[in-house]
Amino acid sequence: MKNVTKVVTGVAAVAGALSFGNTNVKAATATTTSSTDQTTKMKTDTNDVANPTVAQAAKNVDSATQDKAKAQEKLDWAKQNVADATDANIQKVKDNQTVVQNQITTDQGNEQNAQSNLDAATNEQKAAQAEADQADAQVNSATQAKNDAQADVATNQAAVDNDNQAINDTTAENAAAGDRLANDTNNQNAAAAQTGIDQTKEKIAAKQTEQKPAQDKVDQATQQANTANNELNAAKTTQQAAQAAVDNTKAQIKVAQSNQQTNAQNTITLPSGVSNQLFEDLLEGKITNEQASAVLTKGMDIAGNTYHSNEADKASTFTNLDSLSYAQRLELTQFASDLINGIRDQMGNPHTYITNDSLAFANEVAKQYVADHWSLGEKSDHDVDGISRVAAKYGLATGVNYYENLSWNYIFNGVDNNIDEAKQAVYNTILGMVANDAKSSWLHADSITGHNWGIQTNEPAYLGIATDSLNQVHITMVQNDPAYVTTPGKFDMTNVLANATAPTSEQVKALSATLATQQAALNAAVQDVNAKQGVYDKAHQVQTTAQTALDTVNAALAQLNQQLTDYQNKLTAAQQQQVKDQETVKEAPAKLAALKAKLTTDQQSLAAAQAKLADAVTTLQSAQATAAEKHAALDTINAQVSQLQTLLAAAQAVTKTDQDLLASLQQVLFNYQNADQILATVQAVYDKLAARLTTAQADLLTAQANADNAGQKVVQLAARTTSHAAQVTLPAVKAAKQDANKLTSDATLPQTNEQAAAPISLLGVALLGLVGLGYAGLRRKFQ
Repeated sequence: MKNVTKVVTGVAAVAGALSFGNTNVKAATATTTSSTDQTTKMKTDTNDVANPTVAQAAKNVDSATQDKAKAQEKLDWAKQNVADATDANIQKVKDNQTVVQNQITTDQGNEQNAQSNLDAATNEQKAAQAEADQADAQVNSATQAKNDAQADVATNQAAVDNDNQAINDTTAENAAAGDRLANDTNNQNAAAAQTGIDQTKEKIAAKQTEQKPAQDKVDQATQQANTANNELNAAKTTQQAAQAAVDNTKAQIKVAQSNQQTNAQNTITLPSGVSNQLFEDLLEGKITNEQASAVLTKGMDIAGNTYHSNEADKASTFTNLDSLSYAQRLELTQFASDLINGIRDQMGNPHTYITNDSLAFANEVAKQYVADHWSLGEKSDHDVDGISRVAAKYGLATGVNYYENLSWNYIFNGVDNNIDEAKQAVYNTILGMVANDAKSSWLHADSITGHNWGIQTNEPAYLGIATDSLNQVHITMVQNDPAYVTTPGKFDMTNVLANATAPTSEQVKALSATLATQQAALNAAVQDVNAKQGVYDKAHQVQTTAQTALDTVNAALAQLNQQLTDYQNKLTAAQQQQVKDQETVKEAPAKLAALKAKLTTDQQSLAAAQAKLADAVTTLQSAQATAAEKHAALDTINAQVSQLQTLLAAAQAVTKTDQDLLASLQQVLFNYQNADQILATVQAVYDKLAARLTTAQADLLTAQANADNAGQKVVQLAARTTSHAAQVTLPAVKAAKQDANKLTSDATLPQTNEQAAAPISLLGVALLGLVGLGYAGLRRKFQ
């Protein structure tokens, strides 16, 4: 076994080299024949190449030199293989085969023994595992039994504790009840409670006599305070109305004063030739729109027809075009009325006037446009339905726009935010309507100037101006004509506000006189409010004092009633306690006897439970000890099984190694027994390659003879050819010989030169194949 172990080591070292030996003579012959055929084909192809260049001829010599050198290696090995294939060496290989084959038989016996030992140990392992599992189950069962016994002990202990507590409580309760009965405590408590009840009832009766007079005072004071409050509210309402009148008049004065400067500067002058007759002729078709335009548009060129700003108006601001105050809308309408009346004066037509309804009408029409999202820039028309809804509210004709002139984008929401900019938009709107209205056939000019389609009356128009957040200026005028006013009285035409045609100084004087009267009324109203406020404050104070007194009486009564309830509860409790104490003393002996009997029974149950727990603990400890033993045994057999598995794997590895060694020896024997045939095949290939090199060298000399520098190139080629032949080192053969030396020294097998046959045999055939492939590749290149 000692030598066998060394053989295993040697084979492992050269396993890669010996593995090439699994070939046979037939395979080697086939490979050699293939190589020979390729060599023959290569030679034929080479003959077909006429007059190769010097470079190509040199490359062919290099290739042929390398192939011959490789073939020389194979030939040297084949000759050495023939020399080594002696009967003595062949017999040595056969003897070693016999030794290794016997060792394999021994190895297989060892492997079977290892497998048998493992199978037996595995069966013991299964049995040990089953015993350990059973022991674990017994531990689990014993643990559950111990836990149940502990719970039973706890339950019985609690029952005993409860029994002792009940005996102590009953004993103490009986003693306390006996003491109260002996000392007459309950009856004394009841008598004291009854005294408290009687005294509290007397106090309640006395306090109740104070309650009604206090309530009467509160009622009387509340009535007086309410009266004073109503009179105060009425006085405040009067004051607010007076204040509103003063504020309104002040606003009108401010507007009139502002208009003194603004209205004097801002006028519109009509060009010469503009008259009612011009509009009449245009309506009747006596003149064309172009002829009328030639007259009217001259108004745009008049120097005075331009807006003049006012610093006071710039200071009067608003948030957006939907949010102008009443005073701002009035001022804007008065400004427009002044402009329009100045134009109508030039025509000899009636003025415009302003009322609260004419202001409201224009403002509601503007809001209707916003609600309907109606923009002149998008619709190019009036919101007739919206105007009609507002007109119907004021008893005016509907279905057609009889009232509105409209402009768009003369003012911009969120950008223009003061009265000066609003007035400029109104001025430019009116100027555009009377001097730049050709696209509308001058119908806006017809309305603004008061021609009104030739309907000449002495009745004025009631004017209103409004703006909206869609950048629009609305000019509404309602004629005092039954054709328009379908329900008289719903649209106010009587209460004219600050006539815009009156001189501004007269307006200021009249408004100042009105303001003085209104201010006097406001002062009187303020004094009246102050006086009534004092009356109310005194009445309210009396009411508060009376309510406080009543609250004090009611609180005292509530406290006495609660006190009475407490005494009554104490009386009831004392009476009930007396009855309970009597029953307790009477029933105590029997109750104690029953409790003590139950204690004895529960103590016995506790003792039994404790004994059962002790037994359960002992059983558990025994089960745990048994389980520990079973697991120790299981650990031991598990270790044995693991060790036996390792031994079986080692035995299988030894068998495999010896089998590989036997295969290697079989390959060596094959090489020896076929040495002559292998040498003949390699010799034939070598001869062909040597002839190819001779031909290639001749071709090179021919090519060089045709070159100008032929002599120098021949010397270089000879040196290069010698260099290629000297550089063949056979690294694969040397490696194989080194491994073979190692094998022989360890196992006393055939010598190194004999062992080299196996790897060289396959290597030679492979190289012959490479030579053939080299020539085949060269042929394809020149086709």
